[in-house]
Amino acid sequence: MCAPALALVVCSQAATAVWARAPIPIGMADRPSLIVYPLVLGPDNVPAIGSADDAAEDVVLAVFSALTHKNAVQKEEILEALAVALSTIDPRSAAYLAEFTEVGLAGTAALEIWRALMTTMAYPYQSHLRSQGREEGREEGRKEGRKEGEALFVLRVLQRRGLDVSHDARQRIISGADDATLEKWLDRALTAESVQELFD
Repeated sequence: MCAPALALVVCSQAATAVWARAPIPIGMADRPSLIVYPLVLGPDNVPAIGSADDAAEDVVLAVFSALTHKNAVQKEEILEALAVALSTIDPRSAAYLAEFTEVGLAGTAALEIWRALMTTMAYPYQSHLRSQGREEGREEGRKEGRKEGEALFVLRVLQRRGLDVSHDARQRIISGADDATLEKWLDRALTAESVQELFD
C-alpha cells in the first residue's frame, strides 16, 4: 500500500518558517523536474496550547505546539499542558510522543523543564518510559554476564591445565578485559606454559 509523501518542517523561529515555505525545485535550474512545497509548522501558524483540556483535544497538535513554541515565554505552561494531555491517551503512544518531544527540545531551556516534568510528576505513560530504561539495563546486564562467563572459562582452562594463577592475575582476567581480549586470552590459555603468556 502506498502512502502520499509529505515534506514536513518543524521550526521555532518565525523567520526560519518563512524561509522554509519557499518552493524547492529539484532538477536543472531552468527546467526542474519536481518542485517540493514543504508543510512548515512554526510559531506563526501553530497555536500556543497552554490549556490541558485544549491539548487533550489534539495531543499531536499539542506536541507540535511545544516544539514550535519551545523558546516562547509561556513554554512552561505549554509543556505542562502537554504532559497532562499525554495521560489521556494510551500509555505506549504517550511514551513515544514524550520521547519525541524530548528529542525536539534538545539544546533549549525547555528541555530541562520537560525532563523535570517527566521525573517529578506521576503520569501513567511514565511506566513505559521507565520500562524502556529497564530493557536497556537488562541488555547491559546480559553483556556483563557474557563477559564474566568468558573470563571464568579462561580461568577454568588454566586450572584444568594445572597452571598456577595468582590473585593479581585472576583479578586482571575477571575485571580488566574486553571481549576481544578475553577471546585472545582463551586461545592462549589452551597452549600457554604460564599465565604470564596470556598477557604478553
